[in-house]
Amino acid sequence: MSEEKKQLFLNQINNHTINNITQSDIHDLTDHLYKKIRKHAQFFKGKKGKQYIQNMKNIDLKTKIKQNIKSFVDYFDTEHMPNSDDIVFEETTKNIMSPHYKNNTFVYNPKQYIFAPVMQNTILLHETVPGHHYMIQRVKDTNGKFDLSFVEGWAFYSESLFDKNCIDDKISYNCSQLIRAIRTYCDIMYNYYNEPISYISKIYMLFFPIGDSKDHDHEIERIKNHPSTLTCYVLGEKMFFDIRDQYLKNKNKTIKDFHRDILSNGIQSKTQLQYLLK
Repeated sequence: MSEEKKQLFLNQINNHTINNITQSDIHDLTDHLYKKIRKHAQFFKGKKGKQYIQNMKNIDLKTKIKQNIKSFVDYFDTEHMPNSDDIVFEETTKNIMSPHYKNNTFVYNPKQYIFAPVMQNTILLHETVPGHHYMIQRVKDTNGKFDLSFVEGWAFYSESLFDKNCIDDKISYNCSQLIRAIRTYCDIMYNYYNEPISYISKIYMLFFPIGDSKDHDHEIERIKNHPSTLTCYVLGEKMFFDIRDQYLKNKNKTIKDFHRDILSNGIQSKTQLQYLLK
């Protein structure tokens, strides 16, 4: 049964990505994620990190999006940049899975653990600009087609495009990286390696930087109910960084060119990828 479970996990991943992921790749990814967890948790679970998280204040969402858009002038064609006023903000009291973007609306529960101040700008980058909102606008313009790992991979990649001069943005990004690493590591350990829930709970208790045991249970339910999904997201993010590195080896190309080309064409096959990299 264990081998069948592993193969099902691999099949689900390979159905949603252009990578041909093997058992060896899963082993290497798991090792990489655990090292990343230990690295970032050392700060966020330490005294200084906990104090920093506690002292961070809520940001004004509209103002922050406008600031983000201005900082992307070197990354994107300005004529394609959306107007921040087009985004509707909707507060909810429901216990939603996480803040999300749908139909030009950013839905969030301001009291939910995952929308703690330390996460707010990273979530904005992911869900609005240059994440889901920007990508969806470009899809409408170009009729591009995208799969799961592309959609979420792009949003994860977008989180890295923060204002490098703002220490709060850097802290927010590193906190997000820790949370992503824990989620993906636990997804693999439970749904691929068949580790018990008690082990997954221990990982959350030791390393997860925000929330309490009730919030951890909410996270674990997501892992149980959506096997391989979180791993697909992270592999999608890795795909963007890998493709960007290859693309920029062409001395005549810039990061702005990369963003324009990849959002105009989409990546659904290795053939399309090879065409983009020519």
